Amino acid sequence: MFLYCKRYVFVMVAEKMFSSPERLKVVELLLFRPETVLKVREIAKKVRVSPALVSGTITLLKKAKIIRGSKVDYFHPVAKSLKIMLNIEKLESIKLIQKARSLFKDCTGIGLYGSWANGTNTKDSDLDLWIKSDKESAEKVSELRRIFKRLGIEANIIMLTEKRMEKLKENDFVFYCMLYNSFILWGEGL
Repeated sequence: MFLYCKRYVFVMVAEKMFSSPERLKVVELLLFRPETVLKVREIAKKVRVSPALVSGTITLLKKAKIIRGSKVDYFHPVAKSLKIMLNIEKLESIKLIQKARSLFKDCTGIGLYGSWANGTNTKDSDLDLWIKSDKESAEKVSELRRIFKRLGIEANIIMLTEKRMEKLKENDFVFYCMLYNSFILWGEGL
């Protein structure tokens, strides 16, 4: 029963948060900018929505216990889940997979790791991405970084070949495990 209630809260909150582009703007401001003070009129002015919408959104987040008192609980599982969903939506909107696959035609997998994958990123966090391929290409990695830079996203992109994965497993097992348990965006995992 407890798990069902938790799932219901998540579904309810996610459904409401994604119900309109205006509400999404409020949620993004609250979840990705920890310096934001919970003042309804200031938030409404920043994101150019009505104070009523901001107030309603804050009320929903308080009911879900994502906001406690006047602070956002960034470590609340529903807050982190919402952030991950927003991150994936952002990557979809900029057509990340299509851009990466057009450059790396022989890649077999693309994944996300780090703060974007676990919902702890802020507006200033860089995007950590891996691309699995049989061949490394520093030129293509640089080109993909430039594409992201033009979109306002700093990207940390690594190429992973079987040989490189074996070296990481031997020399940096913690990083290897983080990559191995990352979020797969396309194709096969590691």
